[in-house]
Amino acid sequence: MNPVNFSTSNLPKQWQYVKRNLREMGIVNQVESDDMEAKARLVVEGFFQNSIFAEFKEQLQADLYEHSDERVDIRSGTYPRTFTTTFGKARLLIPKVRKKSREYVYNLLTRYQRRQKKFDDMVVLSLLLGFSTRKQQKFFQAFIGDSVSHQTASQLLQNLSDDLREYQSRPIEDKYRFIFIDALWVHIKEVDIKKRPILFALGITKDGKQEIIAFKLAKGETEE
Repeated sequence: MNPVNFSTSNLPKQWQYVKRNLREMGIVNQVESDDMEAKARLVVEGFFQNSIFAEFKEQLQADLYEHSDERVDIRSGTYPRTFTTTFGKARLLIPKVRKKSREYVYNLLTRYQRRQKKFDDMVVLSLLLGFSTRKQQKFFQAFIGDSVSHQTASQLLQNLSDDLREYQSRPIEDKYRFIFIDALWVHIKEVDIKKRPILFALGITKDGKQEIIAFKLAKGETEE
């Protein structure tokens, strides 16, 4: 088998190349593999759909075609909505009502949410591992059949930066029984430098819970 350079941007063709070679080696059967992936997506889609219908029924306080004095509104069909998960794009039906006297909320997704948070986290992780915003788009399109635009990927990365600034500026509570100071050496992309340490402070609360209090990329692991 010839080596495959996954640093290039043509990931869909590379993924097909890998699957073809695995199939020729008898490790993967193409039909069984595609069928298993399709079944997994249907199971996930069914789970989301059933959860939405169950939560809607609870909030409506009446089942389909049920006559009840506790009913708060009248059903009026559904509208389609796509929702991207780490298993691919799910096509869901969201219930509608006539009066619209209240907002119906669901635990699995918010009103305008179109992607599972775990999927967004995977996009951010791919960027942190070195993918460009455009390369991650081709990567996820090849593996799960859906992706986010490079503009959305950039916004997700910006959201992470905002969360990090908020984390670093938060007040530190006086709840730690022990504090450990250490460093973790990581690979970085910098001229003439291959590794640098991340200094961190690990706090142990009185109930034994571990929390990272603070961290910082440093030039060396010195006493200062």
